Amino acid sequence: MRSFTLLTSLLLAPARAAAAPSWAKRVAAGDFRSVLAEAEQRGMGGVLEHGSLDDLVALADAARYARRGDVAQRALTATRKRFPGTSHGKAAAFLLGRMVDDGGSPGAAVAWYDAYLAESPGGPFAAEALGRKMVAVERTAGRAAARPVAELYLKRHPRGAHAPVARDLLEP
Repeated sequence: MRSFTLLTSLLLAPARAAAAPSWAKRVAAGDFRSVLAEAEQRGMGGVLEHGSLDDLVALADAARYARRGDVAQRALTATRKRFPGTSHGKAAAFLLGRMVDDGGSPGAAVAWYDAYLAESPGGPFAAEALGRKMVAVERTAGRAAARPVAELYLKRHPRGAHAPVARDLLEP
């Protein structure tokens, strides 16, 4: 019996060694580079076209945290295309908006924020999306254009993080 246990143990050892933690667990542990490296090893195109929702989300997160905006954008776009009705597919619109906004394109960000707010008006990023939209509209089209967004923001999120900015925009 001991030899059977030893043989089973030896046969299963390579399988256990090969089973790496999921990408999500690696991202949570801060190991972004190994996720990116494995995606590249597998073939980025194949991962984007055929990877699971969990893998796409983890890849996008790893890429964002590792400052690989090109990969993050591709993973988020693939998430929206392949899993449009999911919470992650909807959240990808907000994340894409935040990325282009932070990258200096507030006009392009407004369209992404609008997409997120239309798809997920009560979602976890709704307050931030509306607040960021308000600021982006002010930067691209001026205070007058941002005032209706500020009014809406205060109506929906009177104590939100962007409430002081909204109140300031509504001052004469």
